[in-house]
Amino acid sequence: MELKTVFRSDAVLAVGKNHRFAKRKSISFAELDSEPMVLVSKEYMFYDQILQRCAEAGFVPQATFTSAQWDLLLEMVAENKGVTIICRPLVEKLYSGRVVCVPLKKPEFPWTLRLIAKKNRSFARSRKKPLGFLRESVKTKMRGSPLKYT
Repeated sequence: MELKTVFRSDAVLAVGKNHRFAKRKSISFAELDSEPMVLVSKEYMFYDQILQRCAEAGFVPQATFTSAQWDLLLEMVAENKGVTIICRPLVEKLYSGRVVCVPLKKPEFPWTLRLIAKKNRSFARSRKKPLGFLRESVKTKMRGSPLKYT
């Protein structure tokens, strides 16, 4: 199998604009110990990646709520019901006036959207068109966000 990258960004700590971390230039995972968190649900691979990074920092996150809906998580963050770890463009595009992005350090947390394809097989024409559409949609919807397209 081969991975085709659609776009890259970084995951950030999203906090309400009045949260005590809102003015921070960056934050380490270890500093999130004891912080109430609203997290993406277990069905997402991203959930496991968050748990792994927290474990590497020596703690289990205090997940007070989980949801498959990114916008609900960000709304809860905006209302100071907890903090979340999420892809930067979602915050900057949809909640920039109410939610602040704090870069994660120790470790950094890249966020990549990829598609899986069979190795050594070119994308059939029928598959290239949706991939092109997806890339253009991401570029259009996330315009102004610090995305790195590949």
